Amino acid sequence: MTYLNSNNFLKYFILLFAIVNVSLCAQNNDKFSIKNYHQTFELANDSIKNQLLKECLRQAYINEEWSLFHKCRFDHMTLCERLGDTLAQAKTLEYSGAYFQKQLEMDSAYYYYTKSSFLYDALKDSISLGRVLVNTAILQKNIRDYVGSESTSFRALTYLTNYENKKVISSIYNNLGIVYNNLKDKDNALRYHKDALLMRKSITKKPFLYLQSLNNIGKVYKDYAQYQDASEYFIRILNEDSLLSKSPKFKATVMDNHGHNLFKIGDVALGLDFMKQALKIREEKSDEDGIVINSIHLAEYYVSQSDTSKAIDYLLRAERLSRRIKNYRDYLVSLNFLGNLYNGDKSKAYFAKYKSISDSLDIVDRNNRDQFARIRFDLDRKEKTLAKAKYNLKLRNKIILGFTLIIASTIGFLFYKKIQRDKLKRDFANGLKKYLINKYELTLQNIEFWELWIQGFDQQKMSEKLFISVDAVKSRRKSLREKIDRVKKIDGNFTQAKAIYIYNKEKESFKEVS
Repeated sequence: MTYLNSNNFLKYFILLFAIVNVSLCAQNNDKFSIKNYHQTFELANDSIKNQLLKECLRQAYINEEWSLFHKCRFDHMTLCERLGDTLAQAKTLEYSGAYFQKQLEMDSAYYYYTKSSFLYDALKDSISLGRVLVNTAILQKNIRDYVGSESTSFRALTYLTNYENKKVISSIYNNLGIVYNNLKDKDNALRYHKDALLMRKSITKKPFLYLQSLNNIGKVYKDYAQYQDASEYFIRILNEDSLLSKSPKFKATVMDNHGHNLFKIGDVALGLDFMKQALKIREEKSDEDGIVINSIHLAEYYVSQSDTSKAIDYLLRAERLSRRIKNYRDYLVSLNFLGNLYNGDKSKAYFAKYKSISDSLDIVDRNNRDQFARIRFDLDRKEKTLAKAKYNLKLRNKIILGFTLIIASTIGFLFYKKIQRDKLKRDFANGLKKYLINKYELTLQNIEFWELWIQGFDQQKMSEKLFISVDAVKSRRKSLREKIDRVKKIDGNFTQAKAIYIYNKEKESFKEVS
């Protein structure tokens, strides 16, 4: 029988306390703040920190506490590398990808999903790899890389052959249905949407997934002018009134689809009624994307009734709103529609704008696809370089092992002296950090960025060091400049040289007062 000694007992007690602390905050809908995090984190050894950071990262993501999320993310990545915990590192990279996908920073999301997939692949963790690939496929679909999304979706399915999570598998089928509808492949679009529907019918805890699949099938039929078939699916959804009442935005989507479909069939009055009810709900819920498409549908109705003036009013609303919220798909539809309704110079102006925006979007889509390809190529090359470096390092370590034993005592003494010097440096550095934060009202992200910048890192290196995109690096530089500028005017561009100069001046000032 094995007994716990006092040290082990304390270790497991602290671990239990830390994880229960995080979990209780989540259950009670309390915020597990940065302060709570530091108080608990200081008690822990590396093993306990690893467990705490996993739970803290998960809860921060669920509760959208993004400041805490990034703190946990950065600390956990550093700790995982030190401990060699590849599985935990892959999971944190996956969370990072999910965060940037939520923020619509697609290149950063793809970067982290791809890094995560490499690690899961190396670990032979097919289930986790398959799940990451599902998210990657959805990401590709969202930037209109339909061919790439199709390929990634099928790759995900090969890894999830024996996976029993119907929600995840149905998400792949649903994504393929949307992909094929955009590729104008009606048969495959219906096939995969119906596969998703069949699977989602048995997911009782997520009944909305089933209704969403019904709507997706109805939309495919409507897109291909099979209006009677589409109507059956929209009516089936609208009969689920108790469920729809819980999601007014989705209810409005179905009502608008059904109303527009009725209008296409020829039931004009009833179709108008459904579309107007849908628009009212969307206005109440500030559903701007929904308002845009609803307005375009109503414009179609008024054109059919020869009321061009009212049709133009709705289209101008759709055009202005879609441009503001950067819904370029419907912005193009509005421009094209207006070009057809106006005459003369106005018509030419709208068609010219349509052509210009359409060409620009084609370039953006192509650049997005190229960017994803570059990210994957660069990461693949780095993985191979890292693997070779690890092999060489292992070989070198064997060679120098003998020398290490001989000079161990000397190194130990020098290391002890270094620790003493480092302690003094840390005390000074921590005091300087607090001084800068208070003087310029900086955040932890501001000071972290500043300290790395004065070390001479360029934007790409900063991106890798902080686990963020290059655009985010630029944003942090702008934020730092604005805060310093409020206290000490910065003339001209805020260069790395100026950042170093200001930091060194502040260091001298701090020495004088400390």
